[in-house]
Amino acid sequence: MVLDAQTRSVREKILYAMDINGARNLALDIGQARFQWTLPFDGQTFFGPETWANVLENLSQTPSRYAIFPMKRGGVIDEPQLGFCFDASERFDENMPYGRRNKVDMLMQLGVPGPHQQWSRFVWDFPHPELSRDAGDYCVAGVVKRLVSGVSGLDDLQALPRAKARMKEILRQVATLDSEVVKASVLPSGLGYYAETSASRFGSPSTVCEVAAIWEKSRNRIDQYGRQSVLDKAEIAPRGRKNDYFSIEPHW
Repeated sequence: MVLDAQTRSVREKILYAMDINGARNLALDIGQARFQWTLPFDGQTFFGPETWANVLENLSQTPSRYAIFPMKRGGVIDEPQLGFCFDASERFDENMPYGRRNKVDMLMQLGVPGPHQQWSRFVWDFPHPELSRDAGDYCVAGVVKRLVSGVSGLDDLQALPRAKARMKEILRQVATLDSEVVKASVLPSGLGYYAETSASRFGSPSTVCEVAAIWEKSRNRIDQYGRQSVLDKAEIAPRGRKNDYFSIEPHW
């Protein structure tokens, strides 16, 4: 749950940096304008020669607008890939971030059965989608294979361990991007936490007398209003500790 909450907290960054559903929809826009079928598959997927021949035959004969491709990953059958005929109108939801059921959302719209139907949903997740008017309009066109990830033993496991590994890597990538942004915006010779343009307006450094006058003014204000701390508040958080922050306003 911790990883789920952490990825939720950086959802906007994930959408910006890893716009997987935007990429899928762009592929559909380009492909459907030119070809009978468009297959916006995940990376590292492939067909063998014989399987590809069967896929072509199945797609040429089906009246369906959508095609389902069960995916074999290691020793298990994983979340299927999707194909779209030129007249298929559905699009992937671009508000669904990478690593957070971005493809499952479409499978559920089309009424494709699978383990995802029993997956739990956190309170911060989007509601499960309603069935599309195209629900059920799909065929199973053939099994696609996926290359191993390179992580020992992970490909033969079920979805949860891979989901955790994926979320950890997403968070690592977001942290790396944040670090690069900071490095690009901070000059080694400049001030780290102050705007130099604002600081320059103060001119030359203050004299000792000026600094003393500022401190004296601050001391007078403290004497006037009192020395208060967080322990002086009247209302106490439910846990009974005055150090805890507590405000009832957001809950009304």
